[in-house]
Amino acid sequence: MLSEVKRMNLKVDKHFLIGLAAIVIMIVSGPLIVIWSWNTLFESVFSIPYDLKTWLAVLIIMWLFRIYNFNLKKKE
Repeated sequence: MLSEVKRMNLKVDKHFLIGLAAIVIMIVSGPLIVIWSWNTLFESVFSIPYDLKTWLAVLIIMWLFRIYNFNLKKKE
């Protein structure tokens, strides 16, 4: 019975680590995807470098949009 409990704990820990890794990957890749899309859409206008400064700026902008819940929908 003790071995079953250890297996369950190990399984929970694996799922937790996989979820944590997925969250970290999304946080890191999200701003890079935004920078890539702006560079692709507006290549002649913008030339945004891929560095820590622009990554943090995009992360802050994404965070502010999430906090203030900006919507493009009209409120009735």
